[in-house]
Amino acid sequence: MTPEQEQEIIETVGLPTDFDFNTIYDTYVLTPKQQEVLSKAIVSGITLDIVNAIEAIGSSVFPIIEEVPGGQSLTSIGTRTVLDEPRLMPILDDSNEPTYNEEGVYNTVNFSGHFQNDFVASLIFSLNTSTVDRMQRDAISSGLKTEEYFGEEIGGDKGVQTINFINEIFLYADSQINDWHENSTNFSNASTNIKKTIEDRTFSYDVNTYFGGLDYRDRANNTTPFEIILQKEIFGNAFTRMLDNASEAKKQSELLTDKKSEDMIRQQFGPKTKLQYEEFYDESYYATFGYYPSDEEKSETAIQMAEQYNPYLQSLVAKDKFERMNETMNTVSERVSSGVSPVTERPIENYVTMEKINPDYAATLSVDSPENISDDKIKSRVTNVNSLREASNAKTEAQEDIMSFLVGG
Repeated sequence: MTPEQEQEIIETVGLPTDFDFNTIYDTYVLTPKQQEVLSKAIVSGITLDIVNAIEAIGSSVFPIIEEVPGGQSLTSIGTRTVLDEPRLMPILDDSNEPTYNEEGVYNTVNFSGHFQNDFVASLIFSLNTSTVDRMQRDAISSGLKTEEYFGEEIGGDKGVQTINFINEIFLYADSQINDWHENSTNFSNASTNIKKTIEDRTFSYDVNTYFGGLDYRDRANNTTPFEIILQKEIFGNAFTRMLDNASEAKKQSELLTDKKSEDMIRQQFGPKTKLQYEEFYDESYYATFGYYPSDEEKSETAIQMAEQYNPYLQSLVAKDKFERMNETMNTVSERVSSGVSPVTERPIENYVTMEKINPDYAATLSVDSPENISDDKIKSRVTNVNSLREASNAKTEAQEDIMSFLVGG
């Protein structure tokens, strides 16, 4: 048994936290029959069987605490949601396409489900904290579930919501997956891989891939039966399909949202004609100087404003998406010095976590609008005019000083 599996059994049955499975036969007095039942369960590697064996032997032998943490037991939460009645499963060919009979009706078989009830309970309690945490986070990132759904269970806690979520995977496999029946290519390939891995006592990443693969290199510590491995393979396959489907739906939803948002931005900041840009520059110029620019300058500025429209629009669309996705800031760790060590006389450095603006988001804020092109050009002209005025005033003052000197002022 793995340490995680031992911990699951301890918590489920209500054994002391320091219960040692390695000395179980030396520490506790068991009858031959009890030894046989317990040994058979441990050799099977099935968590449910081990729990049932320990509970069957009972508190007369083992120090079982009456109050199980959380009030849960393996058998009480391990019942899956099953199909109300057997369904007709279409028989697929090697390309996963339905096969048809001579009358043009696709072939079917009666199907009651992929999983045995004892496997369901066993799987739930065999999943360690890190695996459950990964399943929760994958479900959230794909859009299959929300953070609010799991709530405080995020982090690998197998609470009510997480158990319901796992049962949804079982139901999805039984109600939606058609290419894992006994005569299917998937079933045949998986069976071959599992048997070969067991017989060769090796490791295969092609089996139970989501759970890290199947490791049979140490036969003494892995006695998981073929049927359990196969059902776990179907469960993992069902879960990854649910993630893929949810990710695709989320992607399409985001694309639709992006499209709607871009359309709204285009409506609000629609392109203008060259004449409209010329009129804008004309009016702004007149308001500043009291006279109009030359036709050549006006035309040149309008062309520059029109060329800036697309880059500016793209920046608005990108800015909107960063804000909608809440990706305007990045969490970064920076090394800072906090003095000098009196012992080593070397700088004392620590890492500080802080929020910094996302540089990609910041880039969208620095793109000029067409109107900015006009404003900047007028500001530049104002600066030039002021410089000329200052130079002219300085020249006039110098001339006055010279005249004053010549006349004896």
